[in-house]
Amino acid sequence: MKTGRHKQRFDGLRRCKNGSANHVTKTLLGFLQEKRIDIRKVMSFGSDGANVMVGVHNGVATQLQRLNPRMVICHGAAHNLALAGGHASDAVPYLRDKLFPTVSSIYVLYHYSAKKTDCLADKQENSEGPVLSMKRSELTRWSSRRDATNQCHKSFSSS
Repeated sequence: MKTGRHKQRFDGLRRCKNGSANHVTKTLLGFLQEKRIDIRKVMSFGSDGANVMVGVHNGVATQLQRLNPRMVICHGAAHNLALAGGHASDAVPYLRDKLFPTVSSIYVLYHYSAKKTDCLADKQENSEGPVLSMKRSELTRWSSRRDATNQCHKSFSSS
């Protein structure tokens, strides 16, 4: 507060035993209390836009705004960008029908076979390149699709 600049940081993870708005709110408020952060000093809340998070009657954001009416609620920009990237890639038939299913199949092939994973690692070690493991491609996360595709490319170009 001395500089007048906002502060944003990742400060930890808490396990939620269920996904209800009440439970998520209670968990978040418990976290703020542990960190000695007054809810009235929290100026914004960003989320993925799910109903549990921004529901008008009882969403997490609504419950938090009852405690701090000045809090600004926003849909996370990074999440919006990830959704746009995912939708854009789904509009390209080659990516949707060939590339992403192939990358997912390669992940499954190696993830469920220690023998195949060890064989790939041996080939990578012999080529003096880094030993890489396959990454999972999630339909809802564009960056995971990119990372999984890049990892396949790197893994097989080094073997």
